[in-house]
Amino acid sequence: TSLHAASDVTEREDLTQQRRKNVLKFQSSFQAQSNPLPRVPPNVPPSSFFDDPAHFSFGKSIPSHIVPTTPELLDEWVCSCRRVGASLPNSNKPSFILSVRAVDISILGLSLEWSALMGANIVDEGEGGTVEFVLIRDESKARGARPLLWVYNKVMDSSSSKSKRETRFLTKFGLKRASAANNHDNNVSNYQDNDNCDGCLIFDCSGSIEMTFQIPSVVGRLFPSGRRIEAAEQKVNDLITKQITRNMKESIAHWEDTFHVWIEKHI
Repeated sequence: TSLHAASDVTEREDLTQQRRKNVLKFQSSFQAQSNPLPRVPPNVPPSSFFDDPAHFSFGKSIPSHIVPTTPELLDEWVCSCRRVGASLPNSNKPSFILSVRAVDISILGLSLEWSALMGANIVDEGEGGTVEFVLIRDESKARGARPLLWVYNKVMDSSSSKSKRETRFLTKFGLKRASAANNHDNNVSNYQDNDNCDGCLIFDCSGSIEMTFQIPSVVGRLFPSGRRIEAAEQKVNDLITKQITRNMKESIAHWEDTFHVWIEKHI
């Protein structure tokens, strides 16, 4: 009996290892804060900043615009929220879908253009409300050397039954008091000096992304295994974190400028 049990364990381990060889998984978490924001007049609730959909633009580096929330997209949005643990769209609060595009993303010798539909939903968090951005669907195009493009297209071809991928993305963006902001780890792009701004408002942005790819057998033998694949995944994780952090810095700078303009209208 013990021999059969040991055999079963070995078979399960072999199966797990085989599946692991055919799967790539990239993940990253990130967080950043803005510089101190101008003080809001007492008669103006900070949360009213989010009343204007134009304030959700990510800036020139990541063009975006609002698209109609069709029943099909709403269903996908709800499913995506459940996958990442986000709040569901609420008809009692502003919520909409953004079409987002990012270009010139450089990873492992390829230049990528990424486009996505993201749900933006306001939730009651922080001093002045928080917006949860949830990825609904995405696609990407690549430029580079032909061998790299061939592998990339085989892995990313979601129309193929043998190529499955899933991306989970959740970002929270909101207004907080500087003293209430969380301490950050090494992945943080934090340029807020809390000592000079005790209790003032700041933008706080944090999020995570996880991408899982089922590698088609036709290209599976080209990928490394064991520790080598783990090292390769970590390298891509670092590149993704670096790219997202750079984009986040640019978006936060854009939101700071937008906030300044908004405050001037209320002074």
